[in-house]
Amino acid sequence: MLREETRKAVVSALLFVAIGAYLYLRFTAPPQPTAPGFEVLDSWRTVINVTITLPFLLAWGFGAFAVLYLMTASRRTPDEASQRMFRLLGYGVFALVLGSWITSLISQIGVNFVPDEPRLEAMVTIARNYAYMLSPLAGFIFIYLASKTRRAREDRGKQNWPPAVLLVSILGALWTAIIFTNESRQVSALAFGEPSYYINDPLIVLTLITPTLIAWVLGIAAALNFSDLESGGTLADRQAFSRIVHGLLLAVFNSMILNGLLSAGSERLLAGSVAFLLAIVYVFVLLAVFSYWMICSGARKLLSGLHYEHQE
Repeated sequence: MLREETRKAVVSALLFVAIGAYLYLRFTAPPQPTAPGFEVLDSWRTVINVTITLPFLLAWGFGAFAVLYLMTASRRTPDEASQRMFRLLGYGVFALVLGSWITSLISQIGVNFVPDEPRLEAMVTIARNYAYMLSPLAGFIFIYLASKTRRAREDRGKQNWPPAVLLVSILGALWTAIIFTNESRQVSALAFGEPSYYINDPLIVLTLITPTLIAWVLGIAAALNFSDLESGGTLADRQAFSRIVHGLLLAVFNSMILNGLLSAGSERLLAGSVAFLLAIVYVFVLLAVFSYWMICSGARKLLSGLHYEHQE
């Protein structure tokens, strides 16, 4: 087994490589044509790139160390149920962070390095959309399984599915309406636009909408399950689980914002202003930072509590 210092060094090295690859693609890209009305000075373009990139890097860093704290906690706790909970939660956070990194790389490659050839653009867009679907689905499956392993006895009969399903039904209906009122979901008539999906409507419903809605339900249900753990244990445990709960809810909400933005379509996005689009992007990246920070902070607090108990 790797020692804790070695694990930290490995995580730091992997994070360094991931960040380096993203920065290379982000800042070595050749200049791209800009849609009318969206031109900005080169100096402002640099400021925008830096202020969007830095929050992404922070989010990945918080996420990576949250995984490290959770996996370390799974090895330190003597309780088998807690071991499994920490391990599965770590797998889930890892899937979310890895998915965020992969989709960011795909987006950078697609925007900056893929030739202006319809077939290649379609392949990149489809790959990006499925990556955006698979990451939260895998992540929230693991996190939901983690949330079911250590519930208080009195809460085992409590069902957190109804509020999760109700909320996702309302927001999912809104998202679906955005998708199917998007005239450029398969074909775009704009010179600077591109189709949002390329694939036909039945495939959109079966392979993108349905799995994403399931992921959101699992994520919200998992957060509500973890909130049940706030009623027991030490004060430190309750505070730690409270942070994890809020971080998970923010992660689900951020996934909703991202999918809404991706499904809006070229016509709607290009009809807005630069300031409006930037505001949405900054909200998304800052929520991602806060979400992973909350999860990382909660995981670290749980690990500190285990260390304290071990010392006792």
